[in-house]
Amino acid sequence: MSPVLSNRAGLKSLLRQVVLLPPLPQNGNVDHQTHWNSAYETKGDEVSWFEGEPTQSLRLIEQFAPARHSLLDVGSGASWLLVRLAERGWSDLNALDVSSTALALLAERLGGHADVVTMVLADIRTFVAHRSYVTWHDRAVLHFLNRDDDRIAYAETVAASLQPSGVAIIGGFSPDGPTHCSGLEVRQSTSKEIASLFGERFTLLNAEIDTHITPQGNAQSFSWTVLRREETPRTSHC
Repeated sequence: MSPVLSNRAGLKSLLRQVVLLPPLPQNGNVDHQTHWNSAYETKGDEVSWFEGEPTQSLRLIEQFAPARHSLLDVGSGASWLLVRLAERGWSDLNALDVSSTALALLAERLGGHADVVTMVLADIRTFVAHRSYVTWHDRAVLHFLNRDDDRIAYAETVAASLQPSGVAIIGGFSPDGPTHCSGLEVRQSTSKEIASLFGERFTLLNAEIDTHITPQGNAQSFSWTVLRREETPRTSHC
C-alpha cells in the first residue's frame, strides 16, 4: 500500500512523517527516490521544471476539470499549483511524488492551506490508488517513462484512478523538446501519441503546445493533452 500522509495532523508533524518514511524500492538501475531527493536538496527552486506561476496548468484545469472536485497532482514536487488551487477554494487536493524532500518543501510552501492537501509518497510505476479522483494532473512525469510496458501500466493506473467522466491533463516534452532532463533520458511525445496510448476508454478533448522557460532561461517545448475518461469504451465502426 502506498504511504499516505495527511496534513491535517499539522505542518510540523507532517514534515516529520515525510522525512521518516522508509525509502521506496528501486526500479531498474535507478533509485528514483534518491535521485529526486538529491535534485531538490541541491537545486531547490532552480530545478529546470520549476515555475514561479503554474499558468498553463491552472488554465487547463479551469477550462476542462470539474471545479473544486478531487484532484491528484502526479509528480507534484514543490510546485505552486496546489497552493494556487487551494487559494481558489479547492478542498480535496492530493500530491503524489517519489521524493520525500519535495513533499516536505511543498508542505512548507502550503502554509495555512496544508489541511486541504493529502500527500502520497510513491513511485508512479508501482502506485495503486485506494480511492478515485475526478482530475489527474501530470506535468513532466510520463515523459520519464521510456519503456512501453511502463507507459502502458501508467495508462492503466490513470484509468483505474479516475472516476467516469474524469479528466486527465498531461504535459510532457514534445518532439521539439529536450531529450534529457535531470540527467535522465526522456521520451518525447505528441498529443496524438498520448491519446493512442490511452486507447478507447478515453476521449481526446484538447491538444496544444506550450513553451516553458526554465529558471536558467532555456526554452522547453511541452505537448499538453487533455483526455476524458469514458464510462464505457468507445467503439469504432467502419
